[in-house]
Amino acid sequence: MLEQISEELIGSKGIIKKVEFIRIITDALYSLGYDKSAALLEQEWEVTLRSSEANAFIDQIRKGKWNESVATLHKLGLEDENILKHASFLIWEQKFFELLGKNKEMDALYTLRQKNYSKLH
Repeated sequence: MLEQISEELIGSKGIIKKVEFIRIITDALYSLGYDKSAALLEQEWEVTLRSSEANAFIDQIRKGKWNESVATLHKLGLEDENILKHASFLIWEQKFFELLGKNKEMDALYTLRQKNYSKLH
C-alpha cells in the first residue's frame, strides 16, 4: 500500500504527499499521547514512523525502566558517541532524581557510583 500512496498528492492544490501527511498526523498523535491511535494508523496505512526499538525505548522511559532503556538506546544505531553518552547520562540522571524523590538516598548514591557520572558527561 505504501508504494500506492507514496506519490499520491492531496490537498486543494495537490502539493501534499499523502504518505507525508499520514506521518505528520501519526507523529502528532504520538506526541499527544494517543499511542494506540497512532499505532493503528501506522498499521492501517503501512506507514511506520518509529522502529520497534524506538517504540520499546519510549515505553521503557515512560515506565521508568532505566536499565532497559539504556540498553535499548544502544541498539538504536546512534552513530554519534557523544549523543549516546549524553542521552545515557540524562536517563541515569532521571533515575537518580526519582530515587531521591522517593527518599531512597542509598539507591540514588549507588546509581551515581555504579554509572560513574564523571565518565558519562
